[in-house]
Amino acid sequence: EASNFANPILSRCVSIMKSAFAAASRSTDDAHALEFEFVICSLDLIAGIAEALGSSLELVAETKELPELVTHSMKETRQDVRQSAFALLGDLARAGVSRLNEPEVMEVVLAEILRGLDVRFVNVCSNATWALGELSVMYYRKNRSSPFGPHLEASLSQLITTLQSPMLNRSLLENTAITLGRVALIHTQSLAPALGSIIQPMCLILRNIRDGQEKEDACRGMCAMVKLNPEAVGPSFLYFSDCVASW
Repeated sequence: EASNFANPILSRCVSIMKSAFAAASRSTDDAHALEFEFVICSLDLIAGIAEALGSSLELVAETKELPELVTHSMKETRQDVRQSAFALLGDLARAGVSRLNEPEVMEVVLAEILRGLDVRFVNVCSNATWALGELSVMYYRKNRSSPFGPHLEASLSQLITTLQSPMLNRSLLENTAITLGRVALIHTQSLAPALGSIIQPMCLILRNIRDGQEKEDACRGMCAMVKLNPEAVGPSFLYFSDCVASW
């Protein structure tokens, strides 16, 4: 099986990352930069394996150490390291890695995601936003509850602010619209009052995204908000109809 080949590769990546973090803590700046090139390569390689294996990733023994290493990477100051870390986090969530389901891990991860929702660092912000959507879906499917805890209000506020900034990077806006829709499936009552200010940009973005699970989740979340706040759709009904017709 593919997991048999993945195990030694993941083991080597984990070893490289551990060594790099240890070496970086006692090295000069130039050596520090070199060490983290290895971390980025390892994060990206693991992300590719996670995407290929999907739910089978749990069969690989080294998976248990990944959430801690990803969290460590998300806390780094280098933006390229954080960018790769958030991308891997989303892939691990999509694969349903059970360690992410543990409350103490989720708390740390959500705090780092919230810190990553900073539009000054577009690629980091885009990956953190996407990872938040994947994590929300994964956690809700397993627990039928919200993973957000005290981070809900701040997360929604930042996502809404980003969505209302049409001049930002296209990929960032797409990930923001998808994640807001996914969060709306869980926190419909929290997001429905804001529907009037987000439905037009959501529809404009979602209509141009290719059909798939992400778009379906986002549109279902939007429709859930419409059920609770139908009056908000009136001024943007044309955009809403256009989005629906885009399927």
